[in-house]
Amino acid sequence: MSTEATEELKRQAGFSMLEVMIVTAMLMVAITAIFQVIAAGTDHYNSGSVLVDIQAQARRMMDRIVTDLESSGTSVVSLSGSDSISFQKNTGYSGGSITWGNVITIAFAYETGEIDNGVDDNNNGIVDEGVITRTESGTTVTLGHYLKENGLTFIKVGNFVTIRMELAKPAKGELLETYIETSVLLKN
Repeated sequence: MSTEATEELKRQAGFSMLEVMIVTAMLMVAITAIFQVIAAGTDHYNSGSVLVDIQAQARRMMDRIVTDLESSGTSVVSLSGSDSISFQKNTGYSGGSITWGNVITIAFAYETGEIDNGVDDNNNGIVDEGVITRTESGTTVTLGHYLKENGLTFIKVGNFVTIRMELAKPAKGELLETYIETSVLLKN
């Protein structure tokens, strides 16, 4: 075999180092792009899950407040500012008159560790957040968390009470927010 033919066989026998490096670099770029797409999809999924969570919490809190207020009457509802409402529920009738139950107060309160200072005191990503509390007969329960400052509003016009809630929750470096609003017709 000639020297020229031997050289040709050596050239065709495998890939050069340069060819291997180029293919490896192309594969790395493709794999990196795939992982970035997967990571972005995972982040969007997680953000969506957090948003669904706070929306469900807002609906549960709103349902609880509406259920309480529906059996209340115009004469026994009072607002203390725009973020607190006190009322009594109809517990029955006696001698042709409505019997009213204990006074119930639903109000905004600052979350544990937070104060009204424009700073995220508890380092959770939300500034001056609060909770919704329900107090009856001296017992206070928390109806929900992640309420934005000034995120609970009651407005009474005639026989209607409009309730608005704004919630926020941090997720992967961003603050996700939602709001819910409804009106209740006071029947008694």
